[in-house]
Amino acid sequence: MVKRSEPLRGSINKRDAWVWRGNESGMFSTASCRTWMSMGRIQTSSKSISWLKWVPPNVLCFIWKLDLGRIPVARNLIVRGVQDIPISCSLCAREPEDIDHLFIRCPTAEEIWRRVSWWANINLYQAKSVGDLMLIQQNNRLTKMQLKSTTLIIYTTIWLLWKNRNSWIFEKRRFSVINMLEKIKTQAFVWVKNRGAKVIVDWEKWSSCPLNAITSL
Repeated sequence: MVKRSEPLRGSINKRDAWVWRGNESGMFSTASCRTWMSMGRIQTSSKSISWLKWVPPNVLCFIWKLDLGRIPVARNLIVRGVQDIPISCSLCAREPEDIDHLFIRCPTAEEIWRRVSWWANINLYQAKSVGDLMLIQQNNRLTKMQLKSTTLIIYTTIWLLWKNRNSWIFEKRRFSVINMLEKIKTQAFVWVKNRGAKVIVDWEKWSSCPLNAITSL
């Protein structure tokens, strides 16, 4: 999306410049970047990412980086040369903090996925890796709306697991599993309520059976 301007004949005294291709003006802005991301224009080597418009652009960007293995978990930071940081998981200290441990194998993550699975009535708990979670979105036994709801739940859970980890590292404050589940329910509901075009979502249904709580107008 960003490229260096091509040289022009007769303009050898002009310096190269960067051009933003996300809008007609060629000038970068946060607003234009958010618009571009919300339109699902990010290129990725993975076909497992769903650019669901119900999810905010910054969260979609995080999911994309997660799928590429580029988020700043302890193992990645150490590989990049960051020193004097513990490699063990900040939440359980049982294993090195890599992506699959933090989001799948950590006891906190395991229990949260178990409870989310019970709530949503879909098997997310058996995923062995983040990649497995992404593939669940391709379940052809679900309707189109149910697949979107599943994607929303997965992305919301991943995002709040990350926020919980950061809250503990930087503020020494962490949420209980029960509190996390309620946050996941509420956050996902707010996103689809505010960002879902031509859909309606009922809170009572969402609280008990989320895959059947969203309908098209």
